[in-house]
Amino acid sequence: MSLFREIESLKSEIVDTEQIYALSKEHPLMSIGLKERLEHLKSKMESMPKESFEPKIQLLFSGGAVIGSQGIKSSFVSKALNPLQEMIKTQTALVRFGNVSKRGRQKKSKKAELYLTSLPIGSFGIELSQLESDDLLEAHDVSVAMKQVMDIVQNSCLGDDQFESMIENTPRRNLSNLKTFLEEVKNENSVIKMESGKRDLRCQKSVLRRHFQGYLLLK
Repeated sequence: MSLFREIESLKSEIVDTEQIYALSKEHPLMSIGLKERLEHLKSKMESMPKESFEPKIQLLFSGGAVIGSQGIKSSFVSKALNPLQEMIKTQTALVRFGNVSKRGRQKKSKKAELYLTSLPIGSFGIELSQLESDDLLEAHDVSVAMKQVMDIVQNSCLGDDQFESMIENTPRRNLSNLKTFLEEVKNENSVIKMESGKRDLRCQKSVLRRHFQGYLLLK
């Protein structure tokens, strides 16, 4: 479970417990137990990390790519994951070295190789993780790159100003892979939900359609 989901689940549990506690104050035994439970939950919330740099990213899809929480099309996964993987590799090189060559392989791209490690449900999704390196700095760079890729996707789903700024400040290689990724999502009439660490985003179908014509112009 991502840090974002853990926090959201904990928030929901606190709200539910507060409501039950408010209704049970006249019952001395029950109220004591609920008060202790509420204090425990709030203490746990305060101790949650402010951010996680674990190199994991979760994607949830809806629409034609999935059947509820039962499964996801293997053909869609194979087409959509490659451009996303390449975006993260490129962004990791940018985080580490400050520039990305227009041609050739990214420096140490193997360090950003991702593995399918889980199939989160909510409708149905995939979790990608870096597993190869024990180097905390490398893991940190990949985690930062994942969040930056999420920013790129999110800016493509916002207003025109954010859309234009994203195009100006994103490496051409990533724009090309972003176009491929969004095209696969659009073809399945899907909604993108992404989570990494404490970050989350949702990109609606209507917004994808509004901006997608601009991506068709990218070379």
